[in-house]
Amino acid sequence: MTAYIIRRVVSMVPVVFIVSILVFLMIHLTPGDPVQTMLGQSGASAEQIRQIRHELGLDRSWPVQYVKFMEQMFTGKEKSITTQRPVISEFWSQFPNTLILAACSLVVASLVGVALGVIAATHPRTTVDYGSMVVSFLGISIPNFWLALVLVYFFAVKLNWLPATGAGGVKHLILPVLVLAFQQVALIARLVRASMLETLEEDYIKTARAKGIHERTVWLGHGLRNALLPLVTLIGLNFGYLLSGAVVIEIVFARPGIGRLIVDAIMAKDFPLVQGAILLTAIVYLLVNLLTDLSYAVIDPRIRY
Repeated sequence: MTAYIIRRVVSMVPVVFIVSILVFLMIHLTPGDPVQTMLGQSGASAEQIRQIRHELGLDRSWPVQYVKFMEQMFTGKEKSITTQRPVISEFWSQFPNTLILAACSLVVASLVGVALGVIAATHPRTTVDYGSMVVSFLGISIPNFWLALVLVYFFAVKLNWLPATGAGGVKHLILPVLVLAFQQVALIARLVRASMLETLEEDYIKTARAKGIHERTVWLGHGLRNALLPLVTLIGLNFGYLLSGAVVIEIVFARPGIGRLIVDAIMAKDFPLVQGAILLTAIVYLLVNLLTDLSYAVIDPRIRY
């Protein structure tokens, strides 16, 4: 297990390297000057602009800027152009908000999606099965931003049950979590249904039934557990989607978080903050994938690394 973890961590290095280069190039190829954005309409002279560009290192070649960025990023010295705070501090100050939103959405989506998938698989080609698949179809088809606006209109504006924007208690989480979880419910339900239908046709399931084991135990203890591996894979991959999908949700609901931090940094042409936030998000995603792979051995003892 230890050797496997070491190999996986080493394999992450080239991925992080490639991501950092792509992010660096995309940010620097976008039009606009961060110094002009910082100064706004202050009427600074050309000499002052050149001085600020020199202090920020923007007058150097791109390879030199990239090496400096990577060096200062991993030593914690890279600073945001707009706030002059370390990029890592800016990231970790907002990351808990996005993590809570993504984790709550994943828990809700997993519970509801697994329940719908199991019900559909154990009642194939019935009204219940068709109804759960209709919910799945709607979840895949409806855009997040449209669903967010509809929920805000009904529950915040019309009924005044829930707050429309901001971050605070549990009430502020309900609408964003529902929006983020809805599409994941559809994906999880479809996957669990397909895996369960395949698993319930296996010989050991027929043997369990022949022994007189209660049908619910067969479904949950044998069928669902052996259908969990593809579900865990999907959940691990979707965590990255939830982190990125939070960008739209945090803007619509005016919530603090990584998504809003990156969007504000892009608008301000804050190169170090954009690059650092995306790079750190990619590293978090890679670590989640590693934990997902390690969880396979817990779910299925037959798996060894």
